[in-house]
Amino acid sequence: IAKQGQLVGLMVELGDRLGIFRQMAHQGSATVEEWAGRLGLAPRPLAEWLYGMAAAGLVDHAEGRFELPEAGTWVLAEEERSLFFAAGIFGGSHPADLVEAVSSLMVTGRGMPYDDLGPETAVALELMTGPFNRAGLVPMVLSRAPGLVERLAEGIRVADVGCGAGVAAETIATSFPTCMVTGVDPSRNAIERAVSRAGGGSNLEGLVGSAEELEGEFDLVFTVDLPRQQSTPSEEG
Repeated sequence: IAKQGQLVGLMVELGDRLGIFRQMAHQGSATVEEWAGRLGLAPRPLAEWLYGMAAAGLVDHAEGRFELPEAGTWVLAEEERSLFFAAGIFGGSHPADLVEAVSSLMVTGRGMPYDDLGPETAVALELMTGPFNRAGLVPMVLSRAPGLVERLAEGIRVADVGCGAGVAAETIATSFPTCMVTGVDPSRNAIERAVSRAGGGSNLEGLVGSAEELEGEFDLVFTVDLPRQQSTPSEEG
């Protein structure tokens, strides 16, 4: 919950910094593309921001249209006229280089390399996804595939693509010691975290790279908590 609050706080800071709230105030509803044109922001990251704000209950969303509600206007946009303006309290709550990088992303649509966010990001994602992977991956997910748990118990070769800090891969390696598990991720920070935490388990290895760099044959290849592939800025024109 605290982590979710931090993310919402960052989005509010961005909305205030980029003038999104002020330009949405009293303007009714519009689609992502319409708001992007009015705000001069890239549609893809703006869509993520709008959906995030809608999930937090700060922006109204219905049938693909987004609107800053009247109550939100007085809290987030009316800095000069409102006794209840609160967007400013989020300023300075996050690292300046992070806010600058995400602000640039909102304008250009071009992201920053994951590892540029620092090794603590891999740790934070581990804390968010680790509990379910440890407690639920085998009994709630893998067990639903007919015969899979039995195959794992016999010993097969497994690849976790986009393994992050490696909690899911480590869970399988620990639960099924006769399996050989490879975790692959483009983040060096994440793989270093996975390797250091695993403590050199003989049936678990980490690889910095992509799925294309895996060698040999695998009996099971899976992904956990990965975003779907998006087009690159060049493909979007």
